[in-house]
Amino acid sequence: MNITERDATSFKPKVAENVRRQSQVRTTIAKETPTEQFIEPRRFNLDEFEYKRAGTDPGRIVIFNQEIFGNLKICNDATGKVEDHRLETRSGSRQDVIAIINTFQRMGFNIRANDVLSNGTVEDVLAKLDEVLRDKESLAETNSLFIFFLTHGLAGDELYARDGILQCRKIWTKFIDCSELKGKPKMFIFQACKGDYYAKIDDHPSFNSDPSTLVHLNTFKPKHVGMDMLIFFATIEGNESYRNPLEGTWLIQELCRNLSSYGRRDDMISICMRTTKCVTGNYYHQEEGEILKQMPVLITTLSKKFYVNRNKERHLLLEVLKEQKETKDLLVQLVALLQPHV
Repeated sequence: MNITERDATSFKPKVAENVRRQSQVRTTIAKETPTEQFIEPRRFNLDEFEYKRAGTDPGRIVIFNQEIFGNLKICNDATGKVEDHRLETRSGSRQDVIAIINTFQRMGFNIRANDVLSNGTVEDVLAKLDEVLRDKESLAETNSLFIFFLTHGLAGDELYARDGILQCRKIWTKFIDCSELKGKPKMFIFQACKGDYYAKIDDHPSFNSDPSTLVHLNTFKPKHVGMDMLIFFATIEGNESYRNPLEGTWLIQELCRNLSSYGRRDDMISICMRTTKCVTGNYYHQEEGEILKQMPVLITTLSKKFYVNRNKERHLLLEVLKEQKETKDLLVQLVALLQPHV
């Protein structure tokens, strides 16, 4: 039973045109003092079709980074016996954390030092989520929520903490009834394997012959689905995801590159679609004569567009569109006045 991400030491990404790589800058987490915090720039207009941003904080970022693991009790599929098992260290995952912090700080987000949890137990993870939920005053002022979970995984949407397993849905279902986040976009990004099958390329590209679905059948029952959520999985149900031990995972690195390049122009769903295109089209891992691929999966209940931040560029575009609409309305009125009365 393969329960770890495959180390893609020989992966060869073809960098997409106009997508900039992350610059190598020192990562710092902003101190929690009013003078150093980013404030939502309300002087810039919003599109009528996007989420309102009434709070002062652009968004809450929470990162769970699992690099090392303790001894785990795992059932052997072949023998049916429970055996001690130690998962491989997720080398390169720290590069993902650095990329996330750098990217979102550039986009105007405040990242708290205690919102980056490394190598937590199941109890630590659940306690951190409860801590975020109890911070009602902060959540009331935040305009969005991002939760990243970087770890090993199993089929059935199971994630590994340092000492055990928890279901993906236990993370996002905690926020379904959060009144402070009602009507606000909530993003959940899971970088983990979901099995030990893989997508490959041959003369007739196809997925592994074993049956595979996009997500596990029990993941999105009605009680497990909340409004205004975006859930981004690294791979389809039953398949592996890939991580470069030196540079990080394909999904997180490409997501951060696309946010850096297009995050001020495109909405979050478009960013995820760009990321999926880049991961599937620009990356591969060659092993034993086969070329292995990865297919991310996006699930969303967002009811409006969500842009990562307000900015001057989109503000100017909206102003131009507004002026064009006003000019068009004036022309329509003028034509109506000039037409002879019948």
